Amino acid sequence: AHHLSSGAAIKTALRRANECAAASVEREGTQSSYESAASLAAREASLVASLVDHTLLGSDYDSAEAIDQLVRQAAGANESETSAAAVCVWPQWVPLVRQLLTGSDPLTAPDKATFGKPPMRVATVVNFPHGTADVASVVEEARAAVAAGADEIDLVINHALLARDIGVGAAAAEDLVRAVREATPTTGRASEGEEGEGEGVLLKVIIESGMLGSAAAIRAAAEAALSGGADFVKTSTGKAAVAATPSAAATILAAVSRHRSLAAAGSRGARAGVKIAGGVRNLEQAREYLDLAREWLGASADSPRSFRFGTSSLLRGLREAERGVGGAEQARTSASADVY
Repeated sequence: AHHLSSGAAIKTALRRANECAAASVEREGTQSSYESAASLAAREASLVASLVDHTLLGSDYDSAEAIDQLVRQAAGANESETSAAAVCVWPQWVPLVRQLLTGSDPLTAPDKATFGKPPMRVATVVNFPHGTADVASVVEEARAAVAAGADEIDLVINHALLARDIGVGAAAAEDLVRAVREATPTTGRASEGEEGEGEGVLLKVIIESGMLGSAAAIRAAAEAALSGGADFVKTSTGKAAVAATPSAAATILAAVSRHRSLAAAGSRGARAGVKIAGGVRNLEQAREYLDLAREWLGASADSPRSFRFGTSSLLRGLREAERGVGGAEQARTSASADVY
């Protein structure tokens, strides 16, 4: 550990050592206080599942049947499968998702399920994916999404402008975020019994970190989003050539941590969070980001109010790990392409 440069790396090394010890215990059949590799993977998979925005934003998959399947996957098949934090879809599918979540089927209606799971939220995207629409149009799009039943808005800023000119782009981003924040409810829009009840619509701002070109631009984008009233800073749309990276995530987390420290106690700013999107396809990758988030956000990183993963493919591997299929090795290596 002396040669490892960060706390996240040390935690990863210690976890791997624990997994190796657990595997050895399982193989030899000896008694030990070590948690089995399969049990450890299942527990971690359940935690990560609770932080997932299960996403479908690909035009090839736009159908009522695909949306129904998405919601069912997010809810989990039974009480042993942890429900996702949210389902994220194009705006036109928000009413259907809301209908599925408030219907009579306990599998597709976690609000009324008998599994004792927390309710899922409905998320959608605006100004997506390019971030180039005018402010008035974006505000109307956000208002319409909320009226249709969205609990969360994932808003794209004009990242191309910010990449060209940090000062001008950051100012434009802050103005856009503030306009959308002022146009969306900040009270009374949480599902019954949900953590953060009464907070209204959560606003997650996508800065497209992979296209900004420098840590300075990423930091400026994150700070602009937070100054405008963002509840989350989100790395990526999932549509760009470069999506989330640990280095970009660290820059965003540092900005969010600083914003939290300067915000009034109990305010929305003091609870600001981060969403990692694009390229997180298995539990091992998710662990790396979660360890990083814990360094900057502390224990709150384990809560969907502070930390999320936006992904279309991660849940499949998490479900297998929750069921103990393939154990820790499966959790590290199972991957399929994100389809945004």
